[in-house]
Amino acid sequence: MRVVRAQAALGSPWGPFTAGELMGVPDAEGERILDVAMECFVGFGVRQTSVELIARRAGLSRPTVYKRFPGRDGVARALFVREARRFLSAVADTARAAPSKTDGLHKGMEEAFFRLTGHPLLRALIANDGRDVLPYLTTDAEHVLDAAVRLAVPFLRAWLPDEMTAHQAHVAAEFLGRFLISHLLTPTATPRDVTALCAGAVAGARAAARALP
Repeated sequence: MRVVRAQAALGSPWGPFTAGELMGVPDAEGERILDVAMECFVGFGVRQTSVELIARRAGLSRPTVYKRFPGRDGVARALFVREARRFLSAVADTARAAPSKTDGLHKGMEEAFFRLTGHPLLRALIANDGRDVLPYLTTDAEHVLDAAVRLAVPFLRAWLPDEMTAHQAHVAAEFLGRFLISHLLTPTATPRDVTALCAGAVAGARAAARALP
């Protein structure tokens, strides 16, 4: 059953993204379509947004949008990929700007918390399309966690000051991934709370890693 769910998720707009997708950057017209799609998804929800609506608000024809994206779900997936790419870039830039590896890890985590909990598209998806999205963050979260772990392991091995094996980094990344998903669903309100959560999450991840051989 888990294999069937995971395979089905790969074909959905919410599924995990490939490295190739995350590396690609749309041209000006593609970005325009995605910007308008963001406005529509935030304002009306994915289910209530059509390709016709996106095309009209972008000042383009339906065939132009369809030529670039395979329907509404294709637009949604491309938008999620773009936002994931921006998220990863912002977290990495924040970590690199810190004076030490420990500070970099904490600052990177703090940036991740702020961006996840404050992202207008994520908040709108949970509010307007919860029936579609929430299972991927709760009962069927394994493919989301798998994608998060694959992205987080290199980050952890680079920024944790003590050396970690690949297995230890995998366990620490899953711990942090579950922590981030939990915080996304029930966020705290203040920067001080987020900073404290970051420190607790990093400490917990390192403790989990050290407990392994």
